[in-house]
Amino acid sequence: MDSQLQIILEKMEEMKLDLKKQTQELAENLNKSLLQTIEKKLSPLVEDNKKLKQDLQASHARIQNLEREMRKDNIILHGMAENEHSTSELWKNVLEVLNETSLRSDGMREWDQWEISNMRRLGKKMNDKKRPILITLALNWRKYELLKNNKNFPTNIHATEDYPKEIIQIRKELRQRKEQEEKNGKIAFIRYNKLIVKEKAPLETKRKRSPTESPSATDNQKNSKPEALKKSTIHNTNTIPTGKQKEPTDNNTLFENNYLPNPAGPRGELDQNPPTLNQQQQQHNKENITQTLPKQNVITKIPTSRYTRIYIATLNVLTLRSDESLSELSIDKSQ
Repeated sequence: MDSQLQIILEKMEEMKLDLKKQTQELAENLNKSLLQTIEKKLSPLVEDNKKLKQDLQASHARIQNLEREMRKDNIILHGMAENEHSTSELWKNVLEVLNETSLRSDGMREWDQWEISNMRRLGKKMNDKKRPILITLALNWRKYELLKNNKNFPTNIHATEDYPKEIIQIRKELRQRKEQEEKNGKIAFIRYNKLIVKEKAPLETKRKRSPTESPSATDNQKNSKPEALKKSTIHNTNTIPTGKQKEPTDNNTLFENNYLPNPAGPRGELDQNPPTLNQQQQQHNKENITQTLPKQNVITKIPTSRYTRIYIATLNVLTLRSDESLSELSIDKSQ
């Protein structure tokens, strides 16, 4: 009997274990199925929520851009006494302040009434408080001109840009970070609602040239004329050197000025009439052949034998191909 009871008890325990496993499997299956059904139902909602968030961010960015665009021509004037009784008096007082500022600033012209689109006081009227004035300008560059010359306003009056409340709060927080970055030796500035930090460029050591003494004016005057004469005699191959440099005027006075025409023609053509000097002109050249070259205020005469026979020919290779051209060249050399 005891053995049979023992067998029955063991079977009962096995059945309990099987039931537990079955219940666990059923629970897991139910959970999985429930999760799958919930995910299927929630997945479109999640996607819609993401799209709504993206649209909300895009619309918020558009609103900020529109607000920034709407306020870009605005400027707020602080510190003006509120003693006007009408809008026309307010316009008159503001124009007087702006013109006074323009007189104190360099390069800033006077203000006209048409340069302002609108102006009004901000906030509720209070006896002990000077309300700021919101001014809408017709020209955007005039706004930055005013902000640049903010120090030239009358006493206790200054101008600021028109920012939304959110941007003003962000700029206050960024101002503290800007001061910390500047203490660390960096370049920091606030641009609208962002802090821009840059590293300072290393200072470059500039190499200085050792000072040299400039030549005196008298030396320049002494050396200027000989250099000009040397350049003119070296580079001009069609001139016979003389004491003075002369420029040709026309073809009739070429021989009088001791200039020979350039015999070179187009490539491949022969010069049938080479230039020759008559006996009278040759005698005239021999008499004036000596040249005085100034060098350090010393005049030296060059002997005439050095320049008695100078012939200049500008013939290219193509013109010397035929025997006729070679014979012409030999005739010219013999003259």
